Amino acid sequence: MSSMRAAAALVFLCATATAAAAQDDHFPQGRIVGSVEIPALHGAINRGAPEPAHPKPVTLYVEPKAGSRAAAVLRTSKDVVSIEHGYEQLSAGVLETRSEGGHRWYRVQFQLGNWHGNGWLAPRDAGKYRPLSRMLLEGLAFLSEAWDGALYDAPRPGARRRAVGRTRERPDVRVIATSGGGPQLWLRVEIVDHGFCEDPHTPPSVVAAGWIPLYSRDGRVTAWHYSRGC
Repeated sequence: MSSMRAAAALVFLCATATAAAAQDDHFPQGRIVGSVEIPALHGAINRGAPEPAHPKPVTLYVEPKAGSRAAAVLRTSKDVVSIEHGYEQLSAGVLETRSEGGHRWYRVQFQLGNWHGNGWLAPRDAGKYRPLSRMLLEGLAFLSEAWDGALYDAPRPGARRRAVGRTRERPDVRVIATSGGGPQLWLRVEIVDHGFCEDPHTPPSVVAAGWIPLYSRDGRVTAWHYSRGC
């Protein structure tokens, strides 16, 4: 067990919360804006069934438009960089969306052996899309190590900034509002005094509130969610 995983386990007192912390040790790479299910690759897994030995191949494209040349062909769920959007429910992390002809395309990351890259998923191969802002608003959220310990009075870089620091490795928060979009997405958060799963009989109290940018300067997410809950 890694030191980070051990530290997370100390924060959460109940066994289910410990499991939630452990499964979130690795955050998605890049400024993801959401996640999209790819039924051909994720469908069986998300139904609790074994992955087919030979699932239908899925092509990613260089550009988000019909007739674009192929960037890569994905043949198993391991070929696409996925995240958990729910309890043992997988979908591909989305770096960008683009509308073409009334249909939405999704830029996702792939890994084929030592080859890492990204390409556009066509609408015909896409399932449900979940914006990251919605996952944070509806889920059990916390601040990652990419958060710099500051809160802003308004959702813009020039707003008054105050340092509040962190009293725990991963401060639990309520995400109560969002502003902006894409790489400029901001979250209004309430930092609470203890984890949502620690003491079900004592609701957490708010110790600080303000706005944070969802992405750090080096492109990491500053907030994430426990996809498996408590």
